[in-house]
Amino acid sequence: MSVFSILYRHRVPLLILSLWLTTVLLLNDYSAYSQLNAGYQTNNIHNTFNELVRVKTTPSTVTEKVQKTILANGLTVLTKEVHTAPVVTVQVWYKIGSRNEERGLNGIAHQLEHMMFKGTSSRPIQFGRLFSALGSDSNAFTSFDQTAYYGTVERDKLKALLVLEADRMQNALIDREKLDSEKRVVISELQGYENSSEYRLNRAVMQAVYPNHPYGLPVGGNKRDVEKFTPEQIQNYYRNFYHPKNAVVVIVGDFRTQPTIAAAKEIFEKIPSLQLNYPSNTPKIAIKSENIESHRPIILEEPGAAALLKAVYPLPGVTHPDVVVLDVMDYILSEGRNSRLYRALIESGLASDISASVTSLLEAGWYQIDVTASTNQKLSQIDTALQNAIAKLIKKGVTEEEVTRAKAQLAAGIVLGNRDITNQAMQLGNDEIITGDYRFIDTYLSAINQVTVQDVQRVANIYLQPQTLKVGYFQPTQAPINTKSIGLTH
Repeated sequence: MSVFSILYRHRVPLLILSLWLTTVLLLNDYSAYSQLNAGYQTNNIHNTFNELVRVKTTPSTVTEKVQKTILANGLTVLTKEVHTAPVVTVQVWYKIGSRNEERGLNGIAHQLEHMMFKGTSSRPIQFGRLFSALGSDSNAFTSFDQTAYYGTVERDKLKALLVLEADRMQNALIDREKLDSEKRVVISELQGYENSSEYRLNRAVMQAVYPNHPYGLPVGGNKRDVEKFTPEQIQNYYRNFYHPKNAVVVIVGDFRTQPTIAAAKEIFEKIPSLQLNYPSNTPKIAIKSENIESHRPIILEEPGAAALLKAVYPLPGVTHPDVVVLDVMDYILSEGRNSRLYRALIESGLASDISASVTSLLEAGWYQIDVTASTNQKLSQIDTALQNAIAKLIKKGVTEEEVTRAKAQLAAGIVLGNRDITNQAMQLGNDEIITGDYRFIDTYLSAINQVTVQDVQRVANIYLQPQTLKVGYFQPTQAPINTKSIGLTH
C-alpha cells in the first residue's frame, strides 16, 4: 500500500511516504502538493508553448459544484457530482501522519494504516476481501501530515463502501496477534527500502535538515521502533486520531448529492466525536542560518549502483505566500531541457540525471535537488556546478520568458493532473486536511499568474542560501545485490 506520494509534478498527489520515502517516497512535485502525490505522477506535457500559456489561465474546475457538509459529530463531507461514468470514488482522510509521532514511535501512523485492513469487531475479516467483493479498487497511504483511504466502486455500491469506512473508523481490531503479523510486513518493507541508495541518502540528509522534528524521519518508520510497538500504543493513536472531527470524507462521481448526504448522516453520525489529544512535545520548526563550515557534505560510502548528490534547503509551510513563487522557481531550475540545472549538469556531462521538487507540508517544507553523477565524475565538482548555477540565479535573476514558461507549465500540470475523479478527490481531500480549505487550489492557481521576475529572484535570495543548505554524497563501493522499487506498499 503506497504510503507516500510524490505529490505533484511528481505528486498526491499521493499521495502521497512520503512516498518520502521520497522522496523517496517523496515524493514531490508541485510544492503545495508535494505531499499528495504518492503514486499519482502527471505525464509529460507535450503541448506547444502557446497551448501551455492558454492552459495557465484556465480556471480550476476541481472545486466547481463541490458541496461541503459538516455533520453533527464534526465530520466534514465533501461531495461533487461527475456524471461521466457510472462509478464513484470514496476517500476518507485523517489528519494524522508521521508529524504526530512521539519520540520512539517513528512509523506508528503507517503501522496503524496497515491495521485498518485487518478487520473490525463487527466484521472480523480482512477488509481487502470485503472491498474486492464490492469490486472496489481500494488502497491507502500515509504521509507526513495525513493518512488517506481511497476506493472506487460502481455507483450502486456507494452506500456499502461508506458503511465499511464508517465501521473501521470506530471498530478496528487491534490485538497482539494481528499486530505481530502486520509488523512483520512493515519490517519487510523497510528492509526492502534499504536496497535503495537513494532512500539511504535521503534518510541521512533529511535527519540533518530536521534533526529534532518528525519531518526529518522516514514516514514508514524504522525497524527498531516498529519492533517495539504494542497493541496499546496503536490503540492510543487510533482513539486519538481516528474519529469524525479529525476526518474528511470525499465523494466524487456519479451520484445524487442530497440522497448521498442523507446516507452519510445515517451511517457516520452514529460515531461519537472525541477530544483530540495531540502529542505536545513536537518542536516548532524555524529555518536557521548556521556557520558555513558546518555544511560539509554528509558522505555515505556504501553498496550502490551510482554516485548520487542530494541538496536540501528548508522552506516554510504550505500556506506561506512564497510557496507558489518557489514552485515557479523550481520549474525554471529543473523542468525540462531548457532548465538551468539541465544545462549546467546534464549538457556539461557532469550528471546523467537531475530532478528537483518543492515539498510543502503543514508546518514546514523543503526544496530538494537530486543528481546522479555521470561515470567517473566527482560529486564535489557537481556540487560546485550546482551552487554556481544557484548563485547565478540569485545574483542575476531570471528572464521574463523563463517565468512565463514556468508559470504555464506549473498551471498546466495541475489542471491536466486533475482530469479523473480519483485525482479530483485527492486534490479536495488533501487541501481540506492540510490547509482547511478545499478551495485552496483556486487560490494557488490565481497566485501563479501573479508571480513576477522580481518575486523569483527574491525567494531564491531568501531560501537558497548556503547557510541553510544540507548536502549529501553517496559514493558507491560496489553494485547492490538487488534493488527494489521505492514506496510503502502492502
